[in-house]
Amino acid sequence: MTKIINNFKPRLLRLRDAPRYLGMDRHRFNVDVRSYVTEIKIGNNGVAFDTLELDAWVDNYKQYHSRPPVKQQSNIWKIDKHSKHKNKINIKTPTARQESINENFAEALQLILSQKSK
Repeated sequence: MTKIINNFKPRLLRLRDAPRYLGMDRHRFNVDVRSYVTEIKIGNNGVAFDTLELDAWVDNYKQYHSRPPVKQQSNIWKIDKHSKHKNKINIKTPTARQESINENFAEALQLILSQKSK
């Protein structure tokens, strides 16, 4: 596999590394991908592929061959679309029953702590 040197990912991947970059074997790469991306000649016998083209191939493939997730994420955290701040998150506020439980818990805790100090 092509090594990442000094935190830089190479722009071109040789034929031996391109299939692994896409998570497939060489045969599957040759059948499904190779004819849709540009081959770049390197030296006398070398062949490379542009990572940007490979990424574009994946995006296109994903668009036509994927399915949506089986489970939807919880709606506990909702993004406020009408706010001035696009990243503002609304958290559900406690109900009256939850507030009552919290008050009862605080009273019970105060009672226990006062008994221990005696």
